[in-house]
Amino acid sequence: MWGRRDKSADNEQGAGPETAPPLSLGDLLKQLIKDFDRLIRSEFRVAQAEFNANLAKAVPPLTLILLGGVLLLGGLFTLMGAIVAWLTLLVGAGFAALIVAVSAGAAGYALISAGRNQMADVGLIPARIAKVIKDDPDAFEGHDT
Repeated sequence: MWGRRDKSADNEQGAGPETAPPLSLGDLLKQLIKDFDRLIRSEFRVAQAEFNANLAKAVPPLTLILLGGVLLLGGLFTLMGAIVAWLTLLVGAGFAALIVAVSAGAAGYALISAGRNQMADVGLIPARIAKVIKDDPDAFEGHDT
């Protein structure tokens, strides 16, 4: 019968005869929904904890990228004028501005690239979710978020 409780372990320990009524279909469905809800919540907590850990790993590379951007702008606004003025005496105003812009762009690009390379080692998607998506890419198809 549906949902009969197995009390054989209790009977072996000296408990009385089976007196618990069988579980009804409604009770079984309620228990199933409660267990499913508990499973979803625990999976969400695990994914959230993994995401937070991955986000903490991302802070140093993001800091490098931010500092690279600040230095790029700082170099752009403070040194450019002085270098352009100095180079103007040697090669003319147009070429001086071009030389300074390319040099500052290359330095900024190098800093940002270093941060991006470090960021590639940090995965923000929780590993378990990434594995599910990799194993079954259609698992989330057709579901609205």
